[in-house]
Amino acid sequence: MIPFKGAPSLIPIQQYFEKNLLISKFQFGQIWDKQITFITYNIEIDIIKLDEFLSHNDPEYDNETCTYKGKDCSMTEYITLKFGKEANDYIDTLIN
Repeated sequence: MIPFKGAPSLIPIQQYFEKNLLISKFQFGQIWDKQITFITYNIEIDIIKLDEFLSHNDPEYDNETCTYKGKDCSMTEYITLKFGKEANDYIDTLIN
C-alpha cells in the first residue's frame, strides 16, 4: 500500500503509470479509486476499470473472455507479459 498524503503523493504514481504502462495522467484519473483512497488513506486503483482500460486499448487483450492473442490470460498475466513483472508488482501495491 502507498499512503495518500494529498494530491502531491499521486504525482510519482501517475508518472510511473505514464512511463511504464503508457497510461496518461488523465487516464490514471479514470482508474484511480478516489472513494476508497479517501476512506483508507492509501492510494488505490479500481481493478475492474483498469482491466476494462487495458482491454479497450489493446485489441489483442479481451477482459470479457480473459484472453490475450487468443489464449487464456488473466489480467495479472497480461500485465506481466506486456509490461513486465515490476509493473505487475507495482499495481499489486495499489490494489491490496
